[in-house]
Amino acid sequence: MHVRRSATLLAALVILPTAARAQLTTGPLFSSPVTQPKIDFIGGDAYGTGLGLTLAVRPFNGLPGLRFRASVADGRGTGAVEGPYRTRLRTGLDAVAYTAAVDYSAPIATSESGPLRASLVTGLGATLNNGTAITVPLGVSVGYNGTRVRPYITPRLMLEARSGSQVNNGEPGYPAEDVTNGITGAVDWGVDFVLPRGAILRTAVTTGNHHGFGVGISF
Repeated sequence: MHVRRSATLLAALVILPTAARAQLTTGPLFSSPVTQPKIDFIGGDAYGTGLGLTLAVRPFNGLPGLRFRASVADGRGTGAVEGPYRTRLRTGLDAVAYTAAVDYSAPIATSESGPLRASLVTGLGATLNNGTAITVPLGVSVGYNGTRVRPYITPRLMLEARSGSQVNNGEPGYPAEDVTNGITGAVDWGVDFVLPRGAILRTAVTTGNHHGFGVGISF
């Protein structure tokens, strides 16, 4: 039932003819060193202009730190328009941003008897719509292994490369920018709440060079 509802929401987002921001990969990574569920359903807003839905899975029991993510964003966010990164208003499927990513986290300085956990976080993400955005994060996640409440923080650097016609929606004062590359920084602040029957309520916000938030349910 959960999978069916999420698939329906994904399909609805895909057909929305709205502008999308090619920066969904800069939202919260939900990379807790404590919580590593098999499947995540996350809704969020990346950098203020990319409302979307993310499905993440960890398919390998022997590699719990390896996660695959897929996202769609409809572009109707809460933040101010950032001209060079806002895509041109179009109709049809190319108005929606699509993101695919692979993440990997490896435990570091972990004590099984203590409440603190830490892990190295990295990965590769790509977002497609009018242009292409590639993001490679590298950071450390530190969290508290609580019974019901599990807060964590993930400071990270991101190598970003963007190309294509990522321009505004015809609004004055924001010129087109074909190629943008650089290193940016962000911090994820997250809290996981353990619910009955193995479910986990996940919340996180991103601050720094990028801004975003997300709320979801995991199993």
